[in-house]
Amino acid sequence: MRPTKVCIECNLEKGLAEFYRNVLTEDGRTPKCKHCLDGEAIDRYVALLESDKKRREKNRLKKHST
Repeated sequence: MRPTKVCIECNLEKGLAEFYRNVLTEDGRTPKCKHCLDGEAIDRYVALLESDKKRREKNRLKKHST
């Protein structure tokens, strides 16, 4: 039987290969599985794109109003 771990985000039991390595944790793996962490990274990327778009639009309006 191969070792498993429960993801703190999705609460599913998965094999250790489904978790990124992290030397700072006791078991050497991240507390969240790869799928959950990748989903968070995508959400952060989309939020960053949206905030950059708003900032660029604000600066464009500011530049053209002077």
